Amino acid sequence: MVPLAVTQIPEGVLARWLFTHFVSGMSMVNGLHIRPRSLARFAQPTAELWPEVGFPGDLDALIFTPEFEDEAVAIEFKRIKVKPKAWTTRLPNRMNELEHGVSQANALRKIGFHRSFLAVIIAVDGSERQDVNVFGRVISGKLLADIHGFEAQAKLDDSVGLAFIEVTQLGPESFSFNGTVSVYVKRPAKGVDQPAFVTERLRRLFAGTES
Repeated sequence: MVPLAVTQIPEGVLARWLFTHFVSGMSMVNGLHIRPRSLARFAQPTAELWPEVGFPGDLDALIFTPEFEDEAVAIEFKRIKVKPKAWTTRLPNRMNELEHGVSQANALRKIGFHRSFLAVIIAVDGSERQDVNVFGRVISGKLLADIHGFEAQAKLDDSVGLAFIEVTQLGPESFSFNGTVSVYVKRPAKGVDQPAFVTERLRRLFAGTES
């Protein structure tokens, strides 16, 4: 069976893979300064924890460390797709969704998590660029600069971090077998005082969860 291109993998699946795959997980932990022995939940419905909060609908990733309960990390993921034709058009897909991602990341800050991030997954399909070496199958130059400089980031709350995670498929094999992952934190998240009610709800959510 031919594996799916990295640009065909659902956003939520990619987000979970980034934390659970050994190599990419280390990059995420180091890049976002996640503490050892932390616990994670993905696609957690907001209404189950905060019925009074209707936005965002899901918490893409929640990181909770039992030894540091008041330092939870919440991450809003948004994926953009760089398909083979983007090297010519210079137009990645789904760039227009980044503004919505900014709004959702700001909503995480309003809930009161200690640190909040907008993490932009750049899914790059370099598998069809067999006429160039592997260095030509990753994005660079103006194409990458345009992504890193997307206009809506100016609306991010000052305390919300901004990270870009490039997941590049280098050949026809699965990206998890023949691919690269890089994490670039353009702006670290600033820690804020986490309200006690947020900590208590997270404590109940993660009760019994194994690292």
